[in-house]
Amino acid sequence: MSIEKVNAPPPTKSESSFYRSFCRIIGYTPSAYLTNIRLRNAEQLLRNSSLPVSEAALRCGFYDSSYFCTCFNKVYGMSPHRYRNRNNA
Repeated sequence: MSIEKVNAPPPTKSESSFYRSFCRIIGYTPSAYLTNIRLRNAEQLLRNSSLPVSEAALRCGFYDSSYFCTCFNKVYGMSPHRYRNRNNA
């Protein structure tokens, strides 16, 4: 245990209270919010680099390229490959 943890002030909200507040204020669950940020970063990589889709996914925190493709398709309405081809044509 580090000294920072010993001297840290106690949290002011419980985990469930924080979760509810986050959802109310942001409009997404914390995990959905993080996924959206990762997808936006991946979108930029697909537009501005020639990295393979699997490498772009990995650099954005998706360790399963199949899951990445599923998430990307759900948000952008097309596969990452198709997105890249449309935006680089």
